[in-house]
Amino acid sequence: MRRFRWKRILVSLVAVVALAFAVVWRMTQLAPMWYDPPPATDDRSRALAEEVEYRLLEQVQKIRPAEEPSWTRRIQQSQINAWLASRLRPWIEHEHGGQWPDALGIPQVRVQEHRISLAIPVTEAGVTRVIVAGFVPELTERGLTLRLEHASLGRISLPGDPLIALTGRLSSLAPRAVDDPQVAAIIDVLAGRTAVDPVFELADGRRIRLLKLSLGDGVIDFEMDADHVP
Repeated sequence: MRRFRWKRILVSLVAVVALAFAVVWRMTQLAPMWYDPPPATDDRSRALAEEVEYRLLEQVQKIRPAEEPSWTRRIQQSQINAWLASRLRPWIEHEHGGQWPDALGIPQVRVQEHRISLAIPVTEAGVTRVIVAGFVPELTERGLTLRLEHASLGRISLPGDPLIALTGRLSSLAPRAVDDPQVAAIIDVLAGRTAVDPVFELADGRRIRLLKLSLGDGVIDFEMDADHVP
């Protein structure tokens, strides 16, 4: 009777462990609940992306009086995601002569007060999983840098160093994508190895500088200034 009881306990433990692994495996296949990108051909999404792109360029190129040293522009999370869904691929192809890797789907972001989460679907051998990187943008002497502090696969957080976990999962899911120059550049920025120049020059010679970046619930505020043309 005692031996039979131990067999039942052992079988129950094995069943519980197997069920736990099955749940975890299933959770890695589910996208985050906030990941819900519009189709790239969606007219409303495309119109929103074009509008925010136009408004941002309008604000940046506006001639301001010398006594107005800086200004702030707020961008909504929905606007960013509309642009990522409908304008990212054309921008990479036309502006940089590159191509978005076939293994990667539509990226989307979630903006919170403490960090930005970037979700990218990765498809290999017909199986799609969503990799999520959580990072904090910071303005330093080197420029605009990203501090990676979290990585997850689907709805399961990856243990250990987030960069090692992120690149390791990406390498195992889509090894060809890791060698792509576009992906390598993104990883370098997320790793903090590469900083983004916060200054860019307009056609009239003015230089626009990013002074401050603030995160809110679903919004990002950019504070900028410009050199004035004599």
